[in-house]
Amino acid sequence: MKFKNTLYLLLFVFFINKAASQNFLMIENQQGYLNEINFFQTLLINNDPVRAVQFDLELPNDFNLNIDNVETTDRSEGFSIAASYLSGTTYRIILFSTSNLLINPGDSSIISLPILIEENVSPGLYLFNFNNVIISDQTNQNISSPPLENGEVIIIVANTPSSIQLCDDDDDESTIFDLTIRESQILGTQTGLTITYHESQDDADAGNNPIVDPTSYANTTNPQIVYPRLADPSNNNFDTTLLTLEVLPKPTPVSPTPLEACDDNNDGFADFILTDKDAEIIGGATGVVVSYYETTQDAESATNQLVSPYTNTVPNTQTIFARLENTSTGCFGLVELILLIDSSDPTIACPEDQEGTASENCDFTIPDYTDLATATDNCTEVTLTQVPAPGTVVEAGTTTIVLTATDGASNTATCNFNLVVSDTTDPTIACPEDQ
Repeated sequence: MKFKNTLYLLLFVFFINKAASQNFLMIENQQGYLNEINFFQTLLINNDPVRAVQFDLELPNDFNLNIDNVETTDRSEGFSIAASYLSGTTYRIILFSTSNLLINPGDSSIISLPILIEENVSPGLYLFNFNNVIISDQTNQNISSPPLENGEVIIIVANTPSSIQLCDDDDDESTIFDLTIRESQILGTQTGLTITYHESQDDADAGNNPIVDPTSYANTTNPQIVYPRLADPSNNNFDTTLLTLEVLPKPTPVSPTPLEACDDNNDGFADFILTDKDAEIIGGATGVVVSYYETTQDAESATNQLVSPYTNTVPNTQTIFARLENTSTGCFGLVELILLIDSSDPTIACPEDQEGTASENCDFTIPDYTDLATATDNCTEVTLTQVPAPGTVVEAGTTTIVLTATDGASNTATCNFNLVVSDTTDPTIACPEDQ
């Protein structure tokens, strides 16, 4: 029989303590779990038969006894319980028999206490204090004695760590994880505990098959959950949690075409607008950024980033490295970018074939035809030259004129047309006298 929420007047009287042997109460050493009902066992250590027990139980803060569900045990079967709340964190518990039952000498549990431990309770060791203890024998004498030991409630909390995310080096969704980098998160402020890692919850609960080298663990699936076990090596108390491993894909940069810049003074150096290649390298991907570096080491460590515009340090042709990085994960891919000093030839268009008339001396002086040509260059102004040069005297007939356009980097382009010189002067003739 169980009496709830109030204290009942017992039909017997507790007399002055006349204990001649050890008879005391203690909580069994147990592990407690946060945010759930724990059933803590009240042990009666008695050398004499016991008819009734009464005590005030003071709990730690945020340990809440459910007085409606305090239970007897096999050892106290047939007894009745009255449980009431007193004040603060103190409760009164009475165990008695109305049929003169006795609890024989022993050391096992007589009362099961359902206690909710709030989620905000810190890990550590906790004591339940027994006050105003009365242990009545069959003559109604109080035979309680000072306890020889106090049981402890240990709270071990394996805190849930943040996931470990690593980038995929070779697109196989597997890499090497150091599981131990989350140990400080799992432990929190707890000390004296050991951590092992397991591939299943069953193994973690049983303490079986720990991962041999948690500092160098290759995931078997992606993502994968492993199970850290936080344990007290001095007893069987432990708690487990989950640790998520995830291999993240790295961005794949598009190999860009060479980036050209104009060399104004033909010294092999120029200013390159690196950002002109951003869109080409990104290739339509989202959530990524591009940065540029002189070496692969700098690109991998994201140090010594180049600023655009960038002046090449190797004349004429130089290879630098673009880093395409995911802004959320930090994963990145590298690609080469070739810098080229402009080597594009200018363009030139010659005029149509030209005509000329020979002089009375049967020759023709070639004029300057460069003004009739159209020439452009993507970098610099162009210089036009002509062969044969203006002022050259040629005879009547056809002469090929070659025009050459030269840009600031000495790149050239040519075109040609024909100069047709005609003799339009009538010949002279002198006839003989009449014959």
